[in-house]
Amino acid sequence: MVKETSYGKENLPYSYTRHMYENGQIVQSDVYAVAGENMVHMREQFRTYDKNNNLIVLESNELSLFSSSMSYVIENLIKTGFYRIGFGIDGATPEQLQAIQQFLNR
Repeated sequence: MVKETSYGKENLPYSYTRHMYENGQIVQSDVYAVAGENMVHMREQFRTYDKNNNLIVLESNELSLFSSSMSYVIENLIKTGFYRIGFGIDGATPEQLQAIQQFLNR
């Protein structure tokens, strides 16, 4: 586990990120914002790797109502060279969409 601290102008911490590792790869990150004396769990991210240690899925979940980001899932579809963000792909040919669907169904 590694703890990353971000500092503001007055050299005070404004957020912490805790990274969890497995086999040398980050598999989970949790972001906490400093709110006065409290810590607010803002975001959690999960990463999935293939057997060659290539990142294939990045899932980010926003946990705070005042976060400026949104939750998402990105999948790297190695065989087609495309990325799937959420549930749609813009500009893919029917053949590419079929290959993507086959990949997702395995």
